Amino acid sequence: MDEPGYQDTRTLGPLAASEQRVAARKKLRRKRLTRTIVVAVVAVIAIIAVVVGTWVGGIARTFDQKTVKLENVFPSGNRPAAAGGGARNILLLGSDTRGSLADLNNAAATNQRADTIMLVHVPADGKGVYAMSIMRDSWVDIPGAGQGKINSAMAIGGIQLLVQTLEGMLGTRIDNVAALDFAGFEKLTDAIGGVPVNVPKDFTAIDGLQFKAGNQVLDGAHALAFVRERHAFANGDYQRVKDQQMYLKSLMNKMLSPSVLGNPGMISDAVTQFSPYLGVDRTFTSGDVMGLAWKLRNVRGGDVQMFTLPNAGTSFSSDGQSIVVVDDQAVADVGKALREDTMAQYVAGLPGGQ
Repeated sequence: MDEPGYQDTRTLGPLAASEQRVAARKKLRRKRLTRTIVVAVVAVIAIIAVVVGTWVGGIARTFDQKTVKLENVFPSGNRPAAAGGGARNILLLGSDTRGSLADLNNAAATNQRADTIMLVHVPADGKGVYAMSIMRDSWVDIPGAGQGKINSAMAIGGIQLLVQTLEGMLGTRIDNVAALDFAGFEKLTDAIGGVPVNVPKDFTAIDGLQFKAGNQVLDGAHALAFVRERHAFANGDYQRVKDQQMYLKSLMNKMLSPSVLGNPGMISDAVTQFSPYLGVDRTFTSGDVMGLAWKLRNVRGGDVQMFTLPNAGTSFSSDGQSIVVVDDQAVADVGKALREDTMAQYVAGLPGGQ
């Protein structure tokens, strides 16, 4: 049942598109595929925690058989040490593959862009999840390529170079990598019957969908437009990151609600619908995910802390590119918190507590 006070876009007459309009939107989304990401992977991990029971075998097989396996995602040579005590760092990304998730396995591909980047930290005690967004235009040192926007690292050297860039910045190891095709995000949202959000302001998305400020239950198409939109806002990517974080928390809360947790068929359908659109490194198997999920079995939406890596604002590079200036002290501080598994204290010290 939808929450009181929410307008349901799934049954909203004025937003009901004709078949021609739906086809046009799908064509546009294919052209602009994976401009951004809502990291539904975290929510999927939480869902798998509740299927550690007699019927978990089928879910595990679905995950292992249908997810795309990402190859060669970790750099060779000397890498930072892993966080101690069983803490985990997971890189979650959306990339402009201009193709399929399998294309991400081409380390030398030049059409790939990491337009949205999140680093998720799971502490050793499993008492929370910390998801840090990194602005895609952050101006950083890219190994072997000099300075550039962090989202260009994949265009230069694939996922492996992006991992190397982040590990060099933060001084800590990335343990797993996952990538999402937005078609899967839509299907996951629809599989759980929509997700409620409080839209902060009226806007029209680039694909023509209209949003009114206030509480709404979004279906997959509207949710996708909501988290991808940046052109409608004066602060562009900054607002988009905020919307992504808001939506992820709402998605987590919906997935962990009794209406979903108490419905084995819905859980199975969600994993089945989502898995083909998820790419994971080969160590991120169903067994590994279930172990992580068991650690997070008591985590709920309120235990997921989301924030953006603090930066020094916007500027221009020497060659005229609009960039986000990295705050070196902030990078040093969060890197230390990741290495020492003290993210709870770090987040508590941020403005507003997170």
